Amino acid sequence: MNPRSLSFLILFPVLITLPILVLAASTARFAASLPLVPVGLILACSSARLAAMASSSSQRILAITFWIFVYIFLAVAPFLQIATQHFPWPGNYDDTLLVKSCFIVIAGLIAFEFGQYLIPTRKAILVPRILNRSINSSIIPILGVIALAASPYLLSRIGGVEMLFAPRGIRSQVLMSELDIPTMMLLTHGLSTPIYVLSVAALVVWIARHTRGQRTAWLWKAMTIMMLGATLVLNNPISTARFKVGTILLSILFVLPWRRWSSTAAISGTVFGLLILFPFADLFRNTLDINLSARLAQTSLISELTENGDYDAFQMITNAAMVLEQSGTDFQLGRQISGALFFWVPRAIWPNKPIATGVWIAERQGYGFTNLSAPLWVELFIDGGWLLLMIGFMGYGYLARVVDRWHAISHKSGQARVVSILIPIYAGYQFFLLRGSLMPALAYLTPIVLVALLCGVHAPRGRLKFKNHQGRGTMPLSSPRSSVMGQ
Repeated sequence: MNPRSLSFLILFPVLITLPILVLAASTARFAASLPLVPVGLILACSSARLAAMASSSSQRILAITFWIFVYIFLAVAPFLQIATQHFPWPGNYDDTLLVKSCFIVIAGLIAFEFGQYLIPTRKAILVPRILNRSINSSIIPILGVIALAASPYLLSRIGGVEMLFAPRGIRSQVLMSELDIPTMMLLTHGLSTPIYVLSVAALVVWIARHTRGQRTAWLWKAMTIMMLGATLVLNNPISTARFKVGTILLSILFVLPWRRWSSTAAISGTVFGLLILFPFADLFRNTLDINLSARLAQTSLISELTENGDYDAFQMITNAAMVLEQSGTDFQLGRQISGALFFWVPRAIWPNKPIATGVWIAERQGYGFTNLSAPLWVELFIDGGWLLLMIGFMGYGYLARVVDRWHAISHKSGQARVVSILIPIYAGYQFFLLRGSLMPALAYLTPIVLVALLCGVHAPRGRLKFKNHQGRGTMPLSSPRSSVMGQ
């Protein structure tokens, strides 16, 4: 039997039966209901897509992380939540509302898949010039030195080294009591983001040289390892949000050379991490005094998936549908998305600037805790109903396929380019963007993009030509408008 077919035949039944096995192994009381049918459809669809990609050698990393998100947060978790009638946040939902929420998810998935296949398989895709610039290996050490040199000052502004390893909940409370939110975000992301992006850029250069059979100087290897170490320290899991830690680990994985078995390993490892490790990675949120064995004894996998707010994506879609149905709230007609796109506009200039969509829903549901998620399905449905939901996901599916093609171009060329930094990072970051809210997700993504673009800054082309004429220049760059067929 073909190894790829064997991989599909093994992984598909494992994925589709996993929530049933979790339910059967628990002592939770459950009952069959109508909403389990459309949720089961989402489960089957996401399981089939992941198994198909695991059995393929194609490096479609955006599609992989998209369907992993759907499988975990919109299939497995809601299947268990509906079966046990336990949800992360307070709420009573009838079957009609739950079925409607399922069809909101399904409509988005159909549109996403349609958008994926709007591009003919053999059509050449051009990489934008700004993303296809070669990485300037001379600027990475300079930016790295600047980032590391600024660290002591930034650390002093947020409370010193001890705050670097303070529990995330306590750290947030202290910083919010002393700083306004824009200043806090500027300091914390100024400390942790540049060195992370630069470490990925340095790793990309190292791997590109290795792929082309070129020697990488030991000094560059040492610098890369040092930057990766600094990234893990500044973004340690004690004081850093788990989604950011996960983004860092996945981006490093996606930068590494892609083998025939890489898709299977990436899918299996990420699913395992999100189901088993992710809930318990929050052990140090409020204290460092943790008894791991006691924590494990007090909880179970099914209780984490049904009662932990990390898995509230489906419930927030249901809450959004309830708000629009029961409170007489009209569609926002682009207001929430425009607020997310223009997050950088101060409220002093835009007094009625929208709040994050998760907060908007939580306030209307009367929740005391308002820092909740708002999946991309919610953002689109609240702003424009079924029409915007379908159009938005069709466009996102098209964009995801194009970006995966860009990644294929970069991978096949063996060149270190800006796109080689951004796409692996975004593939991991996509979990945060899909879970929402969109406003903070775009705010956190922007500095990552800016630092990555800085890595592609070169001296003016005329100056380079002069240097080449003198015999001391660099090799001319290949055309920035590369294309690739297939994928």
